[in-house]
Amino acid sequence: MVIGRCPLCGSRKTRLEEVIEWRVLGGLYEQLLPGFDMSSLVVGPELEYRICSVCRLGFFFPALEGSPDFYDALSMKSWYYQQEKPEYEIARRYIREDDRVVDVGCGSGEFATHIPLASYIGIEPNERAVTKAILLGRDVILGSFESFFENRSDAFDVVCCFQILEHVANPGRFFKLIGNFIRDGGLLIVSVPNAESFLALESNQPLNYPPHHLTWWTASVLEKMADIFGYRVVTIEYDVLTERFARRYSTELILEALRRILRRNRRMVGESHVDRVFRRGASQLGRFLAIAVKDGKFGGHGHSVTAVLRRRNT
Repeated sequence: MVIGRCPLCGSRKTRLEEVIEWRVLGGLYEQLLPGFDMSSLVVGPELEYRICSVCRLGFFFPALEGSPDFYDALSMKSWYYQQEKPEYEIARRYIREDDRVVDVGCGSGEFATHIPLASYIGIEPNERAVTKAILLGRDVILGSFESFFENRSDAFDVVCCFQILEHVANPGRFFKLIGNFIRDGGLLIVSVPNAESFLALESNQPLNYPPHHLTWWTASVLEKMADIFGYRVVTIEYDVLTERFARRYSTELILEALRRILRRNRRMVGESHVDRVFRRGASQLGRFLAIAVKDGKFGGHGHSVTAVLRRRNT
């Protein structure tokens, strides 16, 4: 039996958490992207969700990466590329006016508007997003991060990766490559969906799984990553739990309580009819609990966690 190595630290010491049927997950994607053929992205009937025992990264095996056509279909959704993200403000505080900044997977380059005095260049594989960036006068290059850094010898002051790592099949290789182009003492700023937030509790949310999200991250995994690849943690900050997400989080808290009482296990994908009935009721109750959740009475973080990391001198 083949057991996938951790794509971050390379360890074979991983623990199987859940098996997901692609038939069910594919059906959820078909509802999200009507008319898009998902069959070309499938390599088997099942996916495994595993957690690395060394670095604690959660990852799916095998890693089913989304194709350019897949992301192009998602980019047609008005909500997919956000103009404002909380991590933009966090990153802006650490970037100086004369810094050379690379924004990997930049979408249409919205972050450039937050650091107008810095030297900015964006890299983006989605042609539709790059076209929009160019029309807006932003310096964004079409291509992958590998093609951008190939044959370069210069180093940058800051490399930003906003909501990118969870889409990368081999984040360990990504960090090794990126590290070659950050100057000693330079910054790597990373923002990822937070697997310790409401996201980890939600079922049947296809974008949390392959071929969209291939890995699940937490603050402790980011700290471990920094140690492995030669960075010092400057700060790690969480998104505030907004009103929009407080309702979703409160619904999941109620569902988790019901599951414990009834001794039912939560599944990432494939809710039963009974689960769906519970969810409808929990959603109604969640409207009232959301007020307390948003006030911090039940803890919980918002969507993402952001780490600012300083490269150690070599």
